[in-house]
Amino acid sequence: YIGVSSSGPVTITLPPNCPDGTEVTIKAEMGPPLGNRKVTIIVGDDISQHFIDGQLSYVMSVPYESVELIYRGGGWWIV
Repeated sequence: YIGVSSSGPVTITLPPNCPDGTEVTIKAEMGPPLGNRKVTIIVGDDISQHFIDGQLSYVMSVPYESVELIYRGGGWWIV
């Protein structure tokens, strides 16, 4: 579990290679308005080669939003 409470934007970098079945839950623990305090999730150092549900990044922009991710088959997937 990664809980994020910040006064500014945050970037979380997930590892590009994990054992299948690795799970991570990320929660924006910030109330409204979120404004510029978005949480961006990327994978690895070179995001051009790693994906989250086929995208280069996932951006959380809603107060108290959460996302659960699982690593399987060489990539991260939102469940």
